[in-house]
Order: sequence, then structure tokens, then C-alpha cells
Amino acid sequence: MFKNRHLHRPLHLASSSDGSKLVAVVNGGLGGQIYTSTDSGLTWTARDSSRTWYSVASSSDGTKLVAVEYGGQIYTSIPTTIQSTTAGTAGSISGA
Repeated sequence: MFKNRHLHRPLHLASSSDGSKLVAVVNGGLGGQIYTSTDSGLTWTARDSSRTWYSVASSSDGTKLVAVEYGGQIYTSIPTTIQSTTAGTAGSISGA
């Protein structure tokens, strides 16, 4: 997943407490991608569409993910209503 072309791009990573479930956002150019792994990073799967991701977080068991896009939109891996003081809408991370 993280080939040489990604090395110059910002990378944000979060994991479950045991490190087996990982989520990463890679940014660059006009957008970036969210990737998930359920085998401690051995393999990675691209999720959702290309966006300008800012950061990502995971619950301790790795079943709940949240990602923030530049501009204030918040996306979660489960349907929810998020109270926000910034402009933006809650969405979901597809396939997570």
C-alpha cells in the first residue's frame, strides 16, 4: 500500500489497543484515501472515496472509526448523529 509515491504525503494512523486493526489516511495533491487493515498491517484495503482527510481515530477494539476531512466534515464507521460546532455534516465511512 505505502509505495514510494506515498512517502512525501502526510500519513495519519490509528489502531485498536492490540494493534491488530489499523486505519490510515494518506493525503496528497487533490485528495487522499482511507485504508484499513485487520491483520496488523500485513494487507490493506482502500475505503471510501478520495477526500482531503485531516486525521483518523479508532476505538480500543477497532470496531468504530472516525475520520475528519479538511473543512470540518466528520465521518464515522457507524451511523450516528454528531453534534458539531463547525460547519459540516456527519457522514459515514463506506466499507469500514
